[in-house]
Amino acid sequence: MKHRHRRFMGILGAGALGALAWPVPAMAGSDGQRRPPFEITPFGGYRLGGSLDLNDPSYRTLEFGDGGVYGLALGVHVEPVEGVGEAAVEVMWTHQESTLKALPNPGVASLSMNMNVDQFHFNGYYGPPQKGYLRTYVIAGLGATRFSPTGNVGSLSLFSWALGLGAKVPFTPRLALRVEAKWDPALANASGGIFCNSSTGQCFVAASGSPINQFDFTAGLALRI
Repeated sequence: MKHRHRRFMGILGAGALGALAWPVPAMAGSDGQRRPPFEITPFGGYRLGGSLDLNDPSYRTLEFGDGGVYGLALGVHVEPVEGVGEAAVEVMWTHQESTLKALPNPGVASLSMNMNVDQFHFNGYYGPPQKGYLRTYVIAGLGATRFSPTGNVGSLSLFSWALGLGAKVPFTPRLALRVEAKWDPALANASGGIFCNSSTGQCFVAASGSPINQFDFTAGLALRI
């Protein structure tokens, strides 16, 4: 399982580098100024961690802690078309230092541990033709989220996606404030145990089709390069 996860992450990384290496000429904005097509955005913010329902004799729910996030997005802008708007594609990495808490059934002690969460997404976003200083857009993405508890508990990589709204406020033709609000669910596989402890052999069993609903609120500086 771990080898498949590493191979999947390697495919994501190779695809991202290939997309960013594709030659794209400088593009003109709505004001006619030429701007570099590539964009880099370091960002930070806050995540609502969500929970996961269990089909487990000892524990009923796994809670994923809320907390701060940070990350990096690397994107390529598509040349805007008059009357159509502007679009971009990007690869985004988001990291959170979180906690994992197992809420027990009656008569069972609760469990909690520290955990790192890393999300790797391919995103696309689109902004319709707009006038004025504020540039709004919709964003959607697909990828994977990796949950890595500390200690002897095994990591878990899940398919995840994103849907949200964003806005940019330009300071200069090459620098803008970028803010976003996104829903980032990850879908747990109900077959077999998850977060297994290698010392005790204990695993949790996720309820069938149960998602981990997470929400991110972030802000960063988008720089055209």
